[in-house]
Amino acid sequence: MKDWDDFRFLLALSRSGTLREAARRLAVNETTMARRLAAVEGRQGTTLFLRGRDGLQPTPTGERLVRAAERMEQALLQTNPDHGQGTVSGLVRLTSVAWIVEALLAPRLIDLHRRHPALTMELAASNTTVSLSRRDADLALRLARPREEHLVARRLGALGLTLATSVRGSAQGWIAYHRGWDDLPEIQAMAGVFRDPPVARIAGLTGIQAAVRSGLGMAMLPDPMIAADPGLTAAQPTIRVSRPLWVVLHEDLRERPAIRACLDWLEEVVREAGWTDQSSPKSK
Repeated sequence: MKDWDDFRFLLALSRSGTLREAARRLAVNETTMARRLAAVEGRQGTTLFLRGRDGLQPTPTGERLVRAAERMEQALLQTNPDHGQGTVSGLVRLTSVAWIVEALLAPRLIDLHRRHPALTMELAASNTTVSLSRRDADLALRLARPREEHLVARRLGALGLTLATSVRGSAQGWIAYHRGWDDLPEIQAMAGVFRDPPVARIAGLTGIQAAVRSGLGMAMLPDPMIAADPGLTAAQPTIRVSRPLWVVLHEDLRERPAIRACLDWLEEVVREAGWTDQSSPKSK
């Protein structure tokens, strides 16, 4: 495939995720987009996109052509820097644990939108690890460095966690995540202090926060969460761990303008939030 219009068409489909949104971005109707897709697939002799519940998903051949289109786009931008200036656009899917999405990312999403109004950020809050290798997301904020091949990671900062208790001061036991996460540093730190098994296991941080506030037990919670909740305080003796915060992406996406714009935004958000190894909550 050598026609730039075909490449531009595939990029719109990949970045938008649906025929309707791609049609809107290219200023054509949805029927035209469907016919164009059928024509391109006919010339290639294979299916390029599969229609699923979550929108269009590229097949392996479609993925290969999309990456080729991104390389062509990047070469065009390098030879003509004014091309596309100020028009960063497309869909970028970012995933992280629910609390990070709600407390850190969503409140600052307005800054990214003002900077790049044609760019759509899709935030997916998930307490399970979403696969970037399968292209389930474009970017991920993780508290552990990935080991998958073809993924690159950049450390943005660190999230401190401290053993927290209710300001009522009546808690004696501890609260853990579900059993699949017992190897995490914060759980290991509590297991080394408390002799008895946890009084409860809760999968999400906001659920654990509510349980600690009620006086059910103590738990390792993010320092910003403790600082913002008047019902919580650092427990005594103090137990702290620091988890590095990584932004993870597929290596093929690094030069995509929309991805670079989102990486710049993420670095700014983490830096201004003060998520460093030195931050710690104050006892109340």
